[in-house]
Amino acid sequence: MFIYASMYAIAKKNNMVPVTNRQSALWQLFPGIHAVSAPKHVLKGFRKITRKLCCRFYDDLHNLSKENTIMDSYLQSFKYFEGYEREIRDEFKFNQRTVERGSAVLAKALETIQQNKNNTSVCVHVRRGDYIEVHHVTGQILPSAHYVRRAMDYFRHKYNLPVFVVVTEDVTWSRENIDSNDVIFVASPEPEVDLFILTQCDHVVLTMGTFGWWGGWLGGGEVVYNKNVAWPGSLYDQWYKKDDFFPPSWIGIE
Repeated sequence: MFIYASMYAIAKKNNMVPVTNRQSALWQLFPGIHAVSAPKHVLKGFRKITRKLCCRFYDDLHNLSKENTIMDSYLQSFKYFEGYEREIRDEFKFNQRTVERGSAVLAKALETIQQNKNNTSVCVHVRRGDYIEVHHVTGQILPSAHYVRRAMDYFRHKYNLPVFVVVTEDVTWSRENIDSNDVIFVASPEPEVDLFILTQCDHVVLTMGTFGWWGGWLGGGEVVYNKNVAWPGSLYDQWYKKDDFFPPSWIGIE
């Protein structure tokens, strides 16, 4: 999603045409995508621009020469599509099946706890999974239960009787560490349903990864993130720049 959103805006800013591979899963999930669809063989011979670091903004990409170009980069910075937020949100409108399934899952979950329809809903995205295996190599810091509880307390202190919807692939860890009488758990076998649910909450708490990032960004409410992302001097510390990855309106806590 970062690659598509950034590519789309970079193309627009350079008066070029955004093109993507028609086999991309994005076409199925977001049927309103407006980029030109092209098969892979058409893209052969295009100039390739590579930026190796994932979570940084390279402003030279906003001034490209007019050549057919492949963006061979992660492009994980909101700054690439600043000024195009409305268009990107229109691009990322879910297909009807995902809307229906996600709405049903969320409604059923909220029925078990919500006292009235005016309760503030806060989605908590707990991602651990593959990061447990690789964080000691990359230097990424796994958000602690203490961080998640502090993030939830931020909303408890700000809003009256908020409801927390925990979206996670690690229900066991989540139940052991952040369960409470105002918490419900959602673990859908379909990632696209989880992503849709994240966009439907009033606010979002993030842990790790770009999946939750997009849930928070598309949702448009308050977003709380973990300030302690990487160990100093680690690989990820070199790849990542906080001000390029997290919008300034988001709230970082430890």
